[in-house]
This record gives sequence, structure tokens and C-alpha cells, in this order.
Amino acid sequence: MVDIPFPSAYRSFISVFNFITLNFVPWQSVGCVTALNYYDKVLVVTITPIVRHMLTVFPVFVPALVLVCRL
Repeated sequence: MVDIPFPSAYRSFISVFNFITLNFVPWQSVGCVTALNYYDKVLVVTITPIVRHMLTVFPVFVPALVLVCRL
């Protein structure tokens, strides 16, 4: 891993947004279960929010769609 020395002003600005970090999967420990390369991780990190959003929105719109179709 590359350790880039960022300026202190940038680090303090970014630290304000630490509460937004959505790192649900610690990628270092995934290597114990399966071998993931960089592209696999990018794919999972890209698709996970989309799927999570669909699972959240889907139960809301399906009943509304059923009600509209019944009319």
C-alpha cells in the first residue's frame, strides 16, 4: 500500500467526514475467506450500494405499483 503524506489542512478537512465512512467490510480480513484481487473489490464496492438501495426502495414501490394496477 502506498503511504502518501497528505497536508495537515487536508487531513483535518477529511476527518470532519469520518462519520460518513461506510466501510462495512474490512477488506483485510476478507483474504482469509477468499482471494479477491483489486478488480473484484472494486466490483463489490460499486455494486453493494446499488443493491442495498434497490432492496430499500423496492418494498416501498411494489405495493404502490400493485395498488395502481388494481385501479
